[in-house]
Amino acid sequence: MNQTSPQLSPALQEQLKNLREGYAAKLPEKLTQIESLWQIVGNEARDQWPDDALFTLHRLVHSLAGSGATFGFPELSLHARRAEVELKNFAASENEGEMDAAQRELIATALADLRTFALYDESVGNVEMDEAKAVPTERGELVLLTDDPDTISWASAIETFGYKLNVCISPRAFLSAMQESPAALIVNCESNPLEARIDGVPLSSLLATSRAGENFPIIWTARQGDLRTRLQAVRLGGAAFFPHPVDVDSLLVKLDDLTSPQSPEPFRVLVVDDEPSLARLFGLVLRQAGMEAREVTEPLDIMNHLVEFRPDIILMDVYMPGCKGTELASVIRQQEAYLGIPIVFLSVESDIAKQQEAMKQGGDDFLSKPVEPRNLVGAISTRAARARVLRQLMVRDSLTGLLNHTNLKEQLEIEVSRAMRLNQNLALAMLDLDHFKSVNDTYGHATGDRVLRSLARMLTQRLRATDVVGRYGGEEFAVILTGANAEAAAKRLEEVREAFACLSHFANGQEFKVTFSCGVSGAPPNGESAGISEAADKALYEAKRAGRNCIVVG
Repeated sequence: MNQTSPQLSPALQEQLKNLREGYAAKLPEKLTQIESLWQIVGNEARDQWPDDALFTLHRLVHSLAGSGATFGFPELSLHARRAEVELKNFAASENEGEMDAAQRELIATALADLRTFALYDESVGNVEMDEAKAVPTERGELVLLTDDPDTISWASAIETFGYKLNVCISPRAFLSAMQESPAALIVNCESNPLEARIDGVPLSSLLATSRAGENFPIIWTARQGDLRTRLQAVRLGGAAFFPHPVDVDSLLVKLDDLTSPQSPEPFRVLVVDDEPSLARLFGLVLRQAGMEAREVTEPLDIMNHLVEFRPDIILMDVYMPGCKGTELASVIRQQEAYLGIPIVFLSVESDIAKQQEAMKQGGDDFLSKPVEPRNLVGAISTRAARARVLRQLMVRDSLTGLLNHTNLKEQLEIEVSRAMRLNQNLALAMLDLDHFKSVNDTYGHATGDRVLRSLARMLTQRLRATDVVGRYGGEEFAVILTGANAEAAAKRLEEVREAFACLSHFANGQEFKVTFSCGVSGAPPNGESAGISEAADKALYEAKRAGRNCIVVG
C-alpha cells in the first residue's frame, strides 16, 4: 500500500514559496552578469580578460547548476551544468591560448539556453518531507507495590532523582493508584513472585486485574535472584528484575529507559554557502526536520560560528568567492578541537577523482546538487548521528557518561573564549567526593563506582542543560556554568550538595551517605582557561580545609 508523506506545514511552505520567488526575481540580474562575462571570455583575447573573469563566470554558472532545480528551475540547472563542465575543463587545461571553436560553441549554446529555461516549474515547488516528531521527556509517577515495607529503604533514593513514588501496601490502595495511569510499576516481594501475597491476595491476581504489563512497564525486585525467580517475574510481565539489595543506580537507569524516552538533542548543522537563498532554503528544511541550523554566507566568518554554534556537522559549498570549500576545510582540520566534525561538500562535481582529492583536504562526503529536501535531511541525519556516537565514545568517561578530562578542558577553553568575546558571565565549579578512599576500602570499588555514577546523575539532572558537566579524574568532577557568575553558580551547586548529602547508598546490607566539597570561580579578566581552573582548584582546597561538605567561592 502506498503511503503519502505529510507535506510541510503551511507556514513553512509559504516561506519556501517566498524564497523561490525571491530567487526567481534575482535570476535576470544573474543571467545578465553571466552574459556580460561571457562576452569578454567568449569573444576577447585571453590577455584582455580581467584577472578573475573566468573564475567568476565559472562560479556564477556553477551556482545556477546547483541551485536552479532546488528552487523550481530544473532545466536551468541542466543547461548551467553543461556550461559549467566546459568552463571547468577549459580552466583546467594547460592551453594558455584561445578557446577552440567547438568549446566556445558548446558553452555559448548552453548559456543561451539559460534565458529560455529560466521558467518556474510549480510542480517542483511542492516539497514533501516527513514532519519532525516530538518525544515526551517528562517523568511520571511511579507505583511501588510491596508485601514487606521494611525492605524498601532504598525507595527514598528514587525520589531524590525526581521521580514521584506512590507506595502501596494493600490491594485497595494499589488498585486505586493504578487508576491514575502511572509511568511504571515497581513490585517488591520477599518470596517468589508467583507465591507473593498482600493481605492474602496473590500479587499475580492484582497484576492481572490492573492489566499492568499491557499498559505500563513492570519492574520486579525480590530477595532471590535465581533463574526460577527471574522466570516467574518475566511470566508476570516483568520488563526488568533487580535482586536484593537493590542497586539503586542501575534501577534508575532502567527507569529512565522505560519511562522517559529521551528527546535527543537536535543536530546542529552549519550551512556554508555564498548563495543566500540556497543557504536559507537548506536552513528552513533542516529546521523543519527538528534540527538547529545556522546559515553562513560569508565563508571567511566561519571560525566565529564554529565557536559559538558548536555544530555537529558542516554542510559546505565547494565553489565560493574568496575561499574554496576545500581550502576552508583544510583550515578547520588544522585545529584539533574541530577534527571530529564531519564536513559534507555540496557540489555539482561528478568527477570521482576530484571528489576524492577534495576529501583529502578535509571533507568527509559529497552531496550532489541539486539535492532534494528529503534527501538532504536523510543524509545529514545519518552522518550527524554516526558522528555524534563516535564523538561520544571519544569524549565521554566510560563509567559516568560525562565529558572526560581532556575534552572537558577543551570545552572550558571554548566557553571562556566565548564568554570573553560576548562579554558574558562564566563560572567553573570543581567538586571532590569527601573520604572517597574510605568508601572503596570499606564497601568495595563496585560500590564506589555506583557512588560516582549517582553524583554524575544528580549533577546532570539538577543543573541546566546548558551547563557542561565532566569527570575531571578519580573522584573529582567539574562543572562549567555558562551565563552565571561565581555566586549564582555556588547557589546552584549548594542545592545539589544538600540533596546528595541526604542520598542513601547501600552495600552489603549497610546504609551509608557520602558528601562532596566544592570550589567555584568566575571567568578571569584575561580570558585564560588556566586562570579560572587554578582559582576553582584553590577554592576547592579551601573547602577541604574548612571541614569538607561545603562550597567556597574563590
